[in-house]
Amino acid sequence: MENNNTYAILPIAQLNNINYSEVEQTSSDTVRKNLALTEFVVKWEGATPASVASIIPAPTQYTHELILIEMAKETWTDPDFSI
Repeated sequence: MENNNTYAILPIAQLNNINYSEVEQTSSDTVRKNLALTEFVVKWEGATPASVASIIPAPTQYTHELILIEMAKETWTDPDFSI
């Protein structure tokens, strides 16, 4: 099944400025944060949510394939973590 979600990485200072009814996460507690706790990710399907679009400067938007590449980086995934 194809993933048509769009993703954005946002500064942690914007965490409480997101309208969580516009994105797939339900609250600031359910977003993925980077290891340094300086950024977080939101995702949605369709048009860019107003609360994301209002962030200046405009955040880079990622496809599912591109966000997987970003999330695999050491800033997001602890290289010492193993399943």
